[in-house]
Amino acid sequence: MTTSVLDPQTMRRLAFIRLLHQQGIEQSRSPQPLSFTSVLTFHDAIELFCMLTSEHVGVDSPKGNTFVQRYFDGLQPDKNEGRGVILAGKAGVKRIIDMRNAFKHANAWPGAEGLEQSRADAAAFFGENTPKVFGIEYAAIDMADLIPQEEVRDLVREAAAAESSGNRIEAMALLVDAGNAVSREHLGQGRDRTSFSFGPNLRVGLPLEESDIARMLCTLDGYGSVVNEFAEQIATLTKITLATQHALRVMTLDVDYHAYLKFLRLTPIVDYSINGERSVHHPAALRPAAEDYAFCQQLVITMALRLADIQSHLTTSS
Repeated sequence: MTTSVLDPQTMRRLAFIRLLHQQGIEQSRSPQPLSFTSVLTFHDAIELFCMLTSEHVGVDSPKGNTFVQRYFDGLQPDKNEGRGVILAGKAGVKRIIDMRNAFKHANAWPGAEGLEQSRADAAAFFGENTPKVFGIEYAAIDMADLIPQEEVRDLVREAAAAESSGNRIEAMALLVDAGNAVSREHLGQGRDRTSFSFGPNLRVGLPLEESDIARMLCTLDGYGSVVNEFAEQIATLTKITLATQHALRVMTLDVDYHAYLKFLRLTPIVDYSINGERSVHHPAALRPAAEDYAFCQQLVITMALRLADIQSHLTTSS
């Protein structure tokens, strides 16, 4: 296979197709019946790929026929004066189409085995046809092309490079850096904080423990146990405020908070010292799988796209 140099618009469309396919994979792993929508997503991603293929090879697919006739039969070179392509995976795509039609038009729920089969069929379709049509491996499609923010885009690309080299922990750490870059732009800094910061950050060293607060209140001689109760209340309220502020900052980015918590569980902790030195900390038990990396990558891309959408709404119209 020779590697093609694709124009930026084609790469962006391929990146969106891969992102949509990844969303279908995540949906398929959700509990039933939430997983059923994956069949619709797989079908949409495959259809977009076939439409882009038709444009790329310069063949107008026949109208008014079935999906399989339009793209698997209608794009063949012997029917288009030598132009076109023979797409692989016809049987698998037909299974997805049949399941999608039964679900969408007859309210027939797909079963667990059917969902697993559709996930495998979609993966095989994209894996076989991407190099055949576009001259690149499916895994080489750079979803970072969808990210508007330059810093975030560069970090996601660095993460992809680390993942390709086999250094998954560093890849996950770079996704943490990318997520933090989105958050910084979302919240603002210093006097330029946005409405989504919900107040300033508490200083380093806070929240204080109850014993520390009690010592600071010891000047209130004669109040006895009241000091300890007051210290407990201050410490408790501070912890609640921190947790609530953090959750609100994530949710105002229009990101699923449960998905964000999963992201935190799957990724290492990245710290920066005062002089800017970066350190990555993770427990020995943290061994993220390929699907964990894909999930975290998709979440960061979603965060970046949500931020761009929010900023477009906040732009003052002329």
